This record gives sequence, C-alpha cells and structure tokens, in this order.
Amino acid sequence: MKHAIIRVTLILTLSAAVMLSACHKAQVSSTVPPPPPPAAPTASLTASPQAVEKGQPTTLTWETANANEVSIDAARITPETSGVLQPKGSLQVTPSDSTTYTLYAQGPGGKESVSARVTVTVPAPPATPSEPSEEELFSQNVKDRPIDRGNEPRYRGLRTWRYGPSATRFSVCNLRSWTTSEPR
Repeated sequence: MKHAIIRVTLILTLSAAVMLSACHKAQVSSTVPPPPPPAAPTASLTASPQAVEKGQPTTLTWETANANEVSIDAARITPETSGVLQPKGSLQVTPSDSTTYTLYAQGPGGKESVSARVTVTVPAPPATPSEPSEEELFSQNVKDRPIDRGNEPRYRGLRTWRYGPSATRFSVCNLRSWTTSEPR
C-alpha cells in the first residue's frame, strides 16, 4: 500500500505541477508600431492668362491637399485683401507690373510652396496718322468749278486745291486734257 500512496501522491503532484504551469502564461511583449507620419502637403498654382496688358485682370487658381493653412504672397495681396484662403479656390487680381505669386501650404506633415508668374505688358501707343498722300489731299480739297467763257467750248472746267496755308494749284480742262499749274 505504501506504493499506492506514493503513486497517488506522485500523480497528484505531477498533475498539480502541470495545471499550475498551464495557468501561468508567458509574458508576450506587445509593441504597437508608431502611426505613420502625417502626409506632406501638396499644392498647385496657375495664373490664367499668364500675360496681360496693364490694367487687365488675371485669375489665380490653386489646389492644395494635406494643408490646414493656405496663403498667397505677392505685392498688394495680404490676408486682409484675399481673406482666408480655402484649400482649393481662385482669386482675380490686376497686377500693375509683372509679378510672381507664391502659394504657401502648411499642414501637420510640413510645408509646400509653389509659384506662378504674370507678365504685364504696356500696350503700344495708338499709331499716329501719317501725312496724307497727294491723292488723299486731292480728293479732300479739289473742287470742280465750271468756267463760263462765252462761246469757247474748249474749256470744260477749273479745279483748284490748296497745299498748306498759301500754295494753290489749279487745273483747267479743255476737251482733250487737263493742264495743271504749279504753286507760285
């Protein structure tokens, strides 16, 4: 019987050891990977048209992503004149000189800047009229006048015109041709 008690004691001890070892779980190290860094902002800016005559407007159009602050930097554009810029939008401007506009986009992932240039041209002055040609002067200033010379049928009429303040030309028409005098 002594063997039986030893055997039962041994079985109970081994069973208790197995049970206790099964209840005690090994510590597993749990390291959670860090979250990915925030995405960097992206931005685009265009001016349409890119070249304007002085006094004409152009439209700036932009689009950003991953940005919570958007601003445009150029002469005479301030937060007061442009207001709070949305991530996507447009703004009409009338530059007086050629100007480079820079868009800044800032977000948790960093900063981004892009630029667009508008070239301002000065319109050519209106063309000055050239001196009128002799034909133009003739058509503007010639007046036909009939000549009453009695029974002389060879003269049909007289044309007179002026060049400048005092020079007068005239032509006399007979039945065959015109005779023209030079100014004196």
